[in-house]
Amino acid sequence: MELVCKCHGVSGSCSMRVCWRRMRSFRNIGDALLRRFESAINVRFVNRKKRKKLRPLKRGFKRPTKRDLVYLEESPDYCNQNEK
Repeated sequence: MELVCKCHGVSGSCSMRVCWRRMRSFRNIGDALLRRFESAINVRFVNRKKRKKLRPLKRGFKRPTKRDLVYLEESPDYCNQNEK
């Protein structure tokens, strides 16, 4: 969401300012989701002191934050036939 404001008044004076929130453009939202999708991390659950934590499956990757996209298993490839 982005904050948008508009001024109202006589002869361009800003005697009253009206602000509202609106969605960003579809292109901006799509670009942000694509960046997160491309940097998604394959993780696994690890039990630590009665709490489950997410850890990267491969070493050398950063630990995921609350804003990162993560996945537990690879997505199926729908281009190849699955005998199951």
